[in-house]
Amino acid sequence: MEDTAHTTDNQPLKAKEQTNGQDNGCSVDWSWLAGRKIATAHNDLRTLTIQFEDGQTFKIQAISYKGDSFLSFTPYKDPAIRDEK
Repeated sequence: MEDTAHTTDNQPLKAKEQTNGQDNGCSVDWSWLAGRKIATAHNDLRTLTIQFEDGQTFKIQAISYKGDSFLSFTPYKDPAIRDEK
């Protein structure tokens, strides 16, 4: 069975390529992770928790909703950016 998350030269597909350009209502801003150094990481098979040297915590959870599997990212965007109301 072919892994559809990779190209034929075994390079990972970009998110837009995997979803045919649709974001399906979800998006994650990964830019805030650039340059951060990991202090610790813990995995309990449901949640991967990464603690950075600056104290920020990043969690990735495997969850199920209505029978479908999803990954949950906390925070899902730069925690320094506040939502404008």
